[in-house]
Amino acid sequence: MGTKRVVLIGAEETGRRALASLISAKANLIAVFTSPHDLPTYQNVYEPNRHLNQNIISIEDINAPSVINKLRALMPDLIYQVGWSQMLSSEVLKSASEACVGMHCSLLPKHRGRAPIPWAIILGLRRSGMTLFYMIEEADKGDIIGQEAFDIGPHDTATDVYSKSVEAAAKLIETYHPLLERGEAPRIAQDLSRSDYWRRRMPQDGLIDWDRTANHLYDWIRALTHPFPGAFTYWRNQKLTVWQAEPEGEGEYSQGGIILDTDPRNGVLVTTATGTLRLHRVQLEGENEVPAASFAVCRKAGKGEILG
Repeated sequence: MGTKRVVLIGAEETGRRALASLISAKANLIAVFTSPHDLPTYQNVYEPNRHLNQNIISIEDINAPSVINKLRALMPDLIYQVGWSQMLSSEVLKSASEACVGMHCSLLPKHRGRAPIPWAIILGLRRSGMTLFYMIEEADKGDIIGQEAFDIGPHDTATDVYSKSVEAAAKLIETYHPLLERGEAPRIAQDLSRSDYWRRRMPQDGLIDWDRTANHLYDWIRALTHPFPGAFTYWRNQKLTVWQAEPEGEGEYSQGGIILDTDPRNGVLVTTATGTLRLHRVQLEGENEVPAASFAVCRKAGKGEILG
């Protein structure tokens, strides 16, 4: 068992894997703060040591005064923030006697900011990674502890890249927690002259512009698929999320978004500025995700109808 008193502030699968890695590293975990949504999954990580579940605390706001008071009372040496979307206030950062360390899904100093996985795919990156760094009040600017790179394939979806980022986060903790425990972890200053900043993406930013090329929309859809809110269009004034599609053909069309074909086996074929897009999985708002072929049959989506 480590001697440093460790707290994890975590959410989603990245945080859950970080928790599992800290347990495997025999970290002296004194508390885990997570969201109500993630609480049951995080409790299962502790199996078969369910007596430790009392250390998992469900919170909505890490910067709430009541949470800060809990952190101060715990007197942690190290705080990890992994998968938690809020910025940590100065009060939270100062509650750790040695360091707060966080993860960012890029090879810092490149690509600071929000939504690094969708942006990486949209902008055509073929290489990215996860960075473990010392947290300061300014986002993603702290000294680097270590990085784990991975490739992004030309057909990788957000699901694929997210999975790679989770594995990278787990490996970083396995590699560097023992060094943090001994006070021997690297501290590499970032060259911020080599840094750019990606803006936050909102769900409404996923609107499909059918007057772009089929290849562009293919990248758009795979960048915004699960675990993100998805790319979307409108069909008969109903929001239709497109979870999976592929480009098909090379012709030019005067108008994008026109349904050319509704094949009961192969989905829905739609025009774009250049080429067509074959929709494979879709979801009408308020309903379940289904194969596009099933949507076309059940909803009688017809040739010549316009999406958008």
